[in-house]
Amino acid sequence: MSVTVLIPVYNEEAHLEACLASVAYWAERVVVVDSFSTDRTLEIAASFADRGVEVVQNRYAGPADQKNWALDHCGVETDWVLFLDADELVSPELAREILAVTEDAANEVAGYFVNRRIIWYGKWIRHGGWFPNWNLRLFRSHRARYEQRRVHEHMVVDGPTARLEGHLIHEDLRDLTHSIAKHNRYSNLEAAEYLEALEGERDAYARLFSHDPLARRRWIKTRVWAPLPCKGLLYFVWCYFFRLGFLDGALGLRYHVMHAIYKHFDEAKLWELRNLKPGSTEETVRVDPTYWQRYRKRAG
Repeated sequence: MSVTVLIPVYNEEAHLEACLASVAYWAERVVVVDSFSTDRTLEIAASFADRGVEVVQNRYAGPADQKNWALDHCGVETDWVLFLDADELVSPELAREILAVTEDAANEVAGYFVNRRIIWYGKWIRHGGWFPNWNLRLFRSHRARYEQRRVHEHMVVDGPTARLEGHLIHEDLRDLTHSIAKHNRYSNLEAAEYLEALEGERDAYARLFSHDPLARRRWIKTRVWAPLPCKGLLYFVWCYFFRLGFLDGALGLRYHVMHAIYKHFDEAKLWELRNLKPGSTEETVRVDPTYWQRYRKRAG
């Protein structure tokens, strides 16, 4: 059996070379799905052309849309597909394991969760709920798609799933300015998801009694976490103390504090959406097209 690796990218010159080097020597096919990058991303991808790396381009409309577009338009003919982010590397152990399970003719599993190892400024973040970090990335062709969701989209697989032991190495080499800007954008989308949950919209993917850990986590997030106040503080106490985040040392403290601040972004923007005051950002309005209609209705 064979594997196609799909890598959605936009301005990933800091990461793409190492990502491609981790898969180009063993994957049947590697396709970089570019959203019209303006840095050296395309040049780096072209340097792997002799190893069969291909490039396609599509205008970015959202994470789930881009990934499902890749499944539909990249002409995948292999038996298996692996999705990677550009800031991720497939460890040699994981590569050997992927080849073993995809070459097993008796294997009936439709999708595999892989365990991400988060590296932050050179340190492995092993505590605070960040490891193990299971993500469903390897699946049989035509047996899975990403759910239509603004952010933190999950893959829905038709068939049984299992876990691989090897690690996927995630290390974002960009600075905190980039990270803060990214999470600022994400928080607009996250706040809109929270608002829908609070207004009674049910998430079909969220299931408390499921073998899928992401489905269980989504249920907790939409049914329990969404209405809670002080999300940043609660998140920090839970991860840093109850989930032993303090064992990550001084750098780990900074990491967990930053993610608690990101949770506060989510809650602050949720508050803004629920109060619907004039002067909100144009980006917030775009997240929810009924923003001003609902504001005027509540304002009388």
